[in-house]
This record gives sequence, C-alpha cells and structure tokens, in this order.
Amino acid sequence: MNKVDLSLLKEYMNRKGLTQTDVAQRLGVTKQYINSLLSGMRPFGKKQAKLWEDNFGISCSWLLTGEGDMLKSNQSHTSTDANEIAILKEKIRALESILSEKERTIQILLKSREL
Repeated sequence: MNKVDLSLLKEYMNRKGLTQTDVAQRLGVTKQYINSLLSGMRPFGKKQAKLWEDNFGISCSWLLTGEGDMLKSNQSHTSTDANEIAILKEKIRALESILSEKERTIQILLKSREL
C-alpha cells in the first residue's frame, strides 16, 4: 500500500481556497481531526475518504491507497464545482448585505452633518 502524498492534498486545498476549518465544517468533524489527517498522524478511513470524494472530488481510492489519480473524473467535479459556486454565491450575498448596511450608515451620517 502506497502512502498518500499529503503535500498534493494540501496544495489542492490551497488552490481551492479551503482552510482546515472550512473542510472540517463541511465534513462535520473538528479542525483537529482534519489536521491529524493532513499531518499524517491519522490515516484516512473508508468513510472519511468517501466524504472527501463526495465533497471535494478527491478520489476515495487515492486517499486510501495513494495510487491512481488524486482527482476524480470531470463528471464528479461538476457537483463539487456546483457546491463551491453555491457557497461563493452565499458569501457574495452576505457581503452585499454588509455593503448595503454600510452605505445606509454613510447616508445617515452625511445627512446628520447637513443638519
């Protein structure tokens, strides 16, 4: 059994802008658990590998054996990309809301200066 090259996994996470906290929240585990996987202190089990595959498009087989391609075929990336797009859209909506509130505050402050 080949060891998984965790540096590839970390690099992939960095490219996708995923922190250990993001991954932990998405998978319903603790950041410490993710850290133990990424540091090699704990091996990936079948259940955890499947969650990574479903959520991030990382091959379950690659996580368990270190063999084959790290990423699943393009077909599985479509659902991962759709999930990432949905998350980004939600973040944009939240930022737009914050910006709108700040603009209202500025308008109130400007009006109060006129008085």
